[in-house]
Parts: sequence; structure tokens; C-alpha cells
Amino acid sequence: MADVVQFFLKMDAEGEAAVPYLLTFGLDRAHIAMAAESARPIVDAIKDSGEFASDAQAAEHGLSEAIVADGHLDPEVQHVMAPVVVYLASDTPEKLAAIADGAKRVGFVLTPGKVPPQLIFRFVVEK
Repeated sequence: MADVVQFFLKMDAEGEAAVPYLLTFGLDRAHIAMAAESARPIVDAIKDSGEFASDAQAAEHGLSEAIVADGHLDPEVQHVMAPVVVYLASDTPEKLAAIADGAKRVGFVLTPGKVPPQLIFRFVVEK
């Protein structure tokens, strides 16, 4: 049986009982590094389109733009967003350690930023 990690993007509930996920998918733990690496051309293209302080900032910007434009509802856009989510969820030693420590669900809870389409990404780990 595969060891699957669930990845997600979700808007902050602000007290609501059930806010739907913007994106959710499962990935075999053994394929996380490969999926994250497959996001490299996407992140590079986003980075080339503007001035970003880091790859993570470019990735967050790209995901924010897709969400604000309702791209997360389009299966083709979801297909592009998924590796970027994996990239962001595994781009630091701390995040990788959380996944290696047996996390079952990892992802981001998003809150609106001060300037649209900016969203603030908060990393969440569920064991």
C-alpha cells in the first residue's frame, strides 16, 4: 500500500465551520521530491515575469493569481498548480522534516493580503 500525503490549499475559515478546499490531492511520499522538481520550470517562468525576492515568493504569487482568477476550478490549471503546491510545501528543511516525520496532510491556509491578488500563505501540517 502506498504511503500517500495529502496536499491542500484552503482559505481561512474565519470562524465558519466548513470552507471548501481550493485544491486538494494526494501524492505518494516517494514521489514528493520529483513533483517538487517538476515545478521548477513553472516557478522560473513566474520569476521571469516580475521582480520577486525568492522562488517561494514567485510561487505564492503565481498560485494567488490563479486562485483570484478562479483558475483553481479549471482541471488544466489545477494540473499546473499541484506541483507548485508541492514545491512550496517542501522548499525548506523544516517543511521537509515535517513531511519525513510522518505528516499525513500538508498544505496552506490562505488569507487575503493587503494588495490583490496577494494571499498570505500559512503552512499547516496534520499528522
